[in-house]
Amino acid sequence: MAGTPEQDGWILRVLGVGLPGGTAGKTPVEPVLPIWRDAKEQVDSRIEALSRELRGFGDDDLERIADFGLFGITDRETVALSAALFEFDRAGSDKSAAAGKLRGAIKAYRAAVGANELVDLLDDAPFQTKVALRATMFGALAQIESSIGRAVR
Repeated sequence: MAGTPEQDGWILRVLGVGLPGGTAGKTPVEPVLPIWRDAKEQVDSRIEALSRELRGFGDDDLERIADFGLFGITDRETVALSAALFEFDRAGSDKSAAAGKLRGAIKAYRAAVGANELVDLLDDAPFQTKVALRATMFGALAQIESSIGRAVR
């Protein structure tokens, strides 16, 4: 009995056994959404810590910056990227169409973050908390692109 590509991939990865008629010999592709979610949670946590530091100064302007946080920096691009990640993970054995959409969403996200001055300010803030937004998010995107490459060989 052949399983789903996910099941066959798990069997190959964990047991090292390729099933007849299964995906043996193909590189199993791990879900990409958890990579993104983990990176986003790391950045969100650091931004919250930085916000606490800024609030500690008791300055109204710094309070407003702390309240703003990451919200709205890349709202549209983040939604599109999240949807493309979900679609890619849910695609069956032929991920080509979903991969193209995901690559486009990654490109748009990188462009939005790369052009955003607030990201520069967060990443260069001279406080104890280092947000490292670009390094964290772009590192996750590089991992995701690697997964895309393995999926559409």
